[in-house]
Amino acid sequence: IDEAKKLMDKEEYMNAKVKLGYIIEEVTGKPSYTEELKECNSLLKTCNDKIDELANEEKEEKENNKTENKDSNTNQTNNKNNNSDKNNNNNSNNNSSNNSEKIDFNDDLKKQIAVAGEAYVEFYFEYGEGTAPSAFAEQAYEDTENDTPLGEYKEQGKTIFMNAFKEAYEATGNEYY
Repeated sequence: IDEAKKLMDKEEYMNAKVKLGYIIEEVTGKPSYTEELKECNSLLKTCNDKIDELANEEKEEKENNKTENKDSNTNQTNNKNNNSDKNNNNNSNNNSSNNSEKIDFNDDLKKQIAVAGEAYVEFYFEYGEGTAPSAFAEQAYEDTENDTPLGEYKEQGKTIFMNAFKEAYEATGNEYY
């Protein structure tokens, strides 16, 4: 739990979420860990809230940038042709509503996915022995991705996650299979 809190302090909410998920899985149903389970669930909620908050901030920032670009484009278009302006505004509005649900698959998100892949190696040695590392990593990615769907970027995220897991696993001197 302390490790998860440290990750949260570093704003590595996805990694903290992963660690908390494994702890919750391990202590669920064990009466002697009732307080720890409550704490983990509370921390998990905080992680989810922070992830959502950061995603909303990025989304708002993108929308603001789109609005600024749209305003700039609209002014240029007004100078050229009023009919063209009407068509551009309609297209811009349609594009804005379609893009508002898109995920910003930026370098920071890619880095978080890679760090999560690396972190799962530790979980493999704690919880996954007896399972092929590749199968464990694939299941771990699916579990994580189901909690925070990447939509159209799911396969790209999986590639990043799996490569990071494989590199970190092989760095321990073990053969990845």
